[in-house]
Amino acid sequence: KRFFCAKFPEINPDEAVAKGAMALLINDYTGEGQVEEEMSYSYGILSGEDQIALILKKGDSIPAYSNEVAFTNTEDNQKTIETVIYQWDGEPDDAPKFVNNIPLVPLDNSCTRIENLSFKNPFPQPKGKQNLAMLFHLDVGGTLEVICRDTDENEVLASKSYGAVYGGSREIL
Repeated sequence: KRFFCAKFPEINPDEAVAKGAMALLINDYTGEGQVEEEMSYSYGILSGEDQIALILKKGDSIPAYSNEVAFTNTEDNQKTIETVIYQWDGEPDDAPKFVNNIPLVPLDNSCTRIENLSFKNPFPQPKGKQNLAMLFHLDVGGTLEVICRDTDENEVLASKSYGAVYGGSREIL
């Protein structure tokens, strides 16, 4: 047997997977009853040293697309831009602080580090002068795509995907 610890041993796993795949195909083909899932966590980036700016919010339907979130460079003439992507399990409406309608939450043990985001910056500017925009897309299956764009140059600086950001274990603070 392949499933040693099956919770429902009376269900044939091969048949269940096949029926599930068929249901997905039928739903996709007809456009009816699309498979949707509600996000159980919020996702954001490190903003400053002790808080996270939430870009995708818990409760939104997956697939989820954020609006572009504007920010500026934090150091003079940064040749590399670095931040950290986090998952947060609190309620976005309970965030202690909002800036431009973006919830900011403290970096604490309710935050789970997903990945570091680091990319080259071909347009270094003095601190606070480079206008950047971040966009998140969370797809069915848990893949998180992060896109960062220099809005003045209208150039994509980074486009990275992180597989299965929910449903597994990650480094917890």
